[in-house]
Order: sequence, then structure tokens, then C-alpha cells
Amino acid sequence: MDRIGAISHGNLRFALLSAKVFNKRHRLSDISDFSQVFKQLLGDVLVRKHLDLHSLISLGIIAFLKNVDIKRISYYKPVLEKYKISEEKFKENIDILTQMELINVVNHRYVFFEDQIICSYVLKTVFLDRQLISLNFMINNYFGYASNIVRDNVQTLRGFFQNEENNSYVTQQVKKSFQFFHDQDEILYLQFVSMFCSYDINSSVSLVLAKIKKVKPVKVDMDNKIENDTFLYDYLLKIIGGISYNEPELAAELFYKYLVKVPQKVSQFKLAVDEFWSIQFNTFRFYKFTQQIALINN
Repeated sequence: MDRIGAISHGNLRFALLSAKVFNKRHRLSDISDFSQVFKQLLGDVLVRKHLDLHSLISLGIIAFLKNVDIKRISYYKPVLEKYKISEEKFKENIDILTQMELINVVNHRYVFFEDQIICSYVLKTVFLDRQLISLNFMINNYFGYASNIVRDNVQTLRGFFQNEENNSYVTQQVKKSFQFFHDQDEILYLQFVSMFCSYDINSSVSLVLAKIKKVKPVKVDMDNKIENDTFLYDYLLKIIGGISYNEPELAAELFYKYLVKVPQKVSQFKLAVDEFWSIQFNTFRFYKFTQQIALINN
């Protein structure tokens, strides 16, 4: 059980798959990460399908974007052009891949993987093993349209195929995007950093400090209404919350620096505490701002 837990990193579905391999082979001692579980379950399924390079790239695009709409083919133009696949060829590849039962098509329009095991296996093959598609390119071009999907894919590639080489590659690809989005839209950059701050703590901290410095202090009185929010929208608090997983003491300092500037946003801070800090709340007894954080939590 300990071995299954270590391989699956606490993911129930992956734990069940690891157990399936154990039942088949009666041992897991030679499996070091979840990618090898895939290999035991699926073998060389993509090799057996005799996919050419463009078909495999097309499969990787579908695996990354999750749901492909054939009638919105222009949405995929950046990646198709980069890898020299025409729109017609992409549609032909979809037909071939559907006949091979690797993907499904609904209403002659919506393309997706019904089997999420194969989808994850394709992500690993295309983006890590063979690096046929640049992960950095996909992040840069599709984060603005599908931020949650991009984040989930990066987490899958880094979290469930853990080894030093994969971690280094994924981290490098994400860190490149920090500069890309920094030079683009400011709000998009804040959103990106809020989701990927753990990949570049230094850049994330620098961004938060710069933003806090620019904020004009507000004194709360009868003329300044205190906000009463029900969901967390403040990107700086999301970034600070992300930083807290790696640098909790530094995050607590940033948290309080920001609170002093914008006390009217106290409900946002309370939501941030609930989302990022509540599980680890006892750790604050070691830090400087115990009473202030406790006050917000109460």
C-alpha cells in the first residue's frame, strides 16, 4: 500500500491503476513512477497504431486542449502552422484517429478522448518523451483562452510523471512563459503568475512587492465602505497564497504588507485565509503577525 501511495501521489484513480498492475504482476518494486504504470497497462499502444509524425502531433493537440471543435478550426491555427499541418490534414488525422478508436467525435464536430488514461499517456509521449510539441508554445498561445486546462496539463505532466528530468523540463518551459506574459497584457500576467507562482518564486515575490508598493494606502472610515465579497478575485492574494506553500513566513509578511494598504478589502483577505492558509494555520504561531492573521481568520 505504501508503494502504491508513493507511485500515485495520493491520486485515487492512479492508485487504482497501480493496484491493477500489482494484481497482474504481483510486484511494484521495479516501478519508480506513474509513467511506468502506463507502460505496463498500455504497452506500446501508439507504436502499434503505426502513427506518423503529423498524426501523433494532432493527437497531442487534442490531448492538450481536451475538447476540439472542428467548426472552430481557426482556434488551432497557431499550433497547426508551427508544425506545418494544414487544416484539411488535421481533419483527416481526426478521422483516422477516430477509426483507430483513440478518440471520439460527437455530432461530427466535438473531438475528445473518452479514455483519460490514453489521454494522459499521449500527453506524456508527445510533450515529455519525444517533445514533438513545445510545452512553452502551448502555454503561451492557449493560456489566455483556456487557463484552467493549461494549468491542469502542466500539473499532470509535472505531478504524475515525476522524475528529475521531467521536473526540470516542465519547470524550464513554464519559467520561459513568465517573461512572455510579463511583456503581454498585465492582467493576463497576474493571472498566469497566480496559477504558476511555485515555478518561479523569485519572479512572483518581485511582482507582488512591486504591486503593493504602487498601491495607495486607504484609511477606512465611515466614507469608505468595507467590501463584503463571497469569492476570491484578487490576483495578488492568490499569488501570495501560492507562495505560502513554499515560503510561508515570507508569504505572511507579504500578506500583512498588502492588508495595511487596502484594509477595505478585508473580506478578500478572509477568503484568502480560508483558501490558502486554514489547513496550515497553526504554523502562524511561529511568525510575526500571529495576532493580525488570527483576527482576520476569526
